[in-house]
Amino acid sequence: MASFHLPQLPAPDGSALLDRAQERIHQLTTYRLYETLSSGLGTTIPALYEYQAPNRLRSLVNGQSESIWLGTDRFTRDHPGAPWEMEAGGPPIPVPSFIWDYFKPFVDTSILGTATVDGVPTTIVSFTDGQKGTPIWFRLWIDPQGLVRRAEMRAPGHFMNDRYYDFDAPISITPPAT
Repeated sequence: MASFHLPQLPAPDGSALLDRAQERIHQLTTYRLYETLSSGLGTTIPALYEYQAPNRLRSLVNGQSESIWLGTDRFTRDHPGAPWEMEAGGPPIPVPSFIWDYFKPFVDTSILGTATVDGVPTTIVSFTDGQKGTPIWFRLWIDPQGLVRRAEMRAPGHFMNDRYYDFDAPISITPPAT
């Protein structure tokens, strides 16, 4: 037997809260992200990301594959200890940016309730994308300062869970020692 919590119906509009969060998190200069991605078929891929404005990213996917993006240059290696390979001239990664930024307009933004994430009280906001094609749903756990502490993205065969932390922490992403 399954049970689940239903939000107050009709769910309160969360557009103003989401707008304030969007404004706040796009002021960040650094942050970290722990992500898990699954297709729902049994394999889950964990990844760690570090971001530094305006265009730097360091990632470690599945404890193996590493990437460092510095503007238009990208350094990659298949596993720790392997030699780094460099590619120049790619598009820069805009920092800060978040997965839901790519699925505007936001539709049916609603407040589902509250929860505590890493000891911080949050308000849970849900919405879907306004684009045609594959439906995509999001839930964000937004703290009182407007920072997104947790995010979920759901689409057919795509289950992504994100935890954001170390907001504006001293992160310095530099080229790898080669």
